[in-house]
Amino acid sequence: MVDVKDLWVKAWKEEAEARGYDKINKADFRQSTRTTKANPDGENYDWWLQNGYGFVEAWISWKKNSGWKVWTTPDNKPAIELDLKPKFDDTEVKMVIDRVMVNADGELTIVDLKTGRNTPSSDLQLAFYAAGMEQSFGIRPRWGAYWMARQGGTSGLLDLDEVPTSTIEHLVKEFNRARRSNLFVPNMTHCKLCDRKQYCKWRNGSLAHTIGETK
Repeated sequence: MVDVKDLWVKAWKEEAEARGYDKINKADFRQSTRTTKANPDGENYDWWLQNGYGFVEAWISWKKNSGWKVWTTPDNKPAIELDLKPKFDDTEVKMVIDRVMVNADGELTIVDLKTGRNTPSSDLQLAFYAAGMEQSFGIRPRWGAYWMARQGGTSGLLDLDEVPTSTIEHLVKEFNRARRSNLFVPNMTHCKLCDRKQYCKWRNGSLAHTIGETK
């Protein structure tokens, strides 16, 4: 029988070496800076090494019991980390879809894997993926879901038809207009997770003056 923990430790160490994580001070390596009495250093390198395999076990258990199956693309590839490069408004958008699956009702569903505590409030990411699949394969999944590792299951199904491909194309077009006009409106929703706040003028970063104005 496969020992998930042994596989996780081996894969984690190989990935850490490949990405240079092993050269980062382990105390500075964090997915989250949240500290608790049980984890005074937050979710650092050692926390992930010791606990990450639990998320893998949760995925294996969920997949075994859910009845969901990985979809196979028209070119006969399993839709795992599906790498697509569709174009909207003549702009290539690179996307890597964690999973495209056939749910228990036999319907195609885009699944994004999340290890954070909070389920995303927006389905826009999944709708971008659906539009990318429509352009790449002529197939547009109606449903999307976030698989939440800490809960060991999916969020409710999200109806991606509410954000059609035409809306995605319009968003990219408007973004390109803003970019050409040097108009960049900050998204200050996730500033706590950003490790570059010191360079951000919108957050009065101490080093913001060192990078000048965006051209």
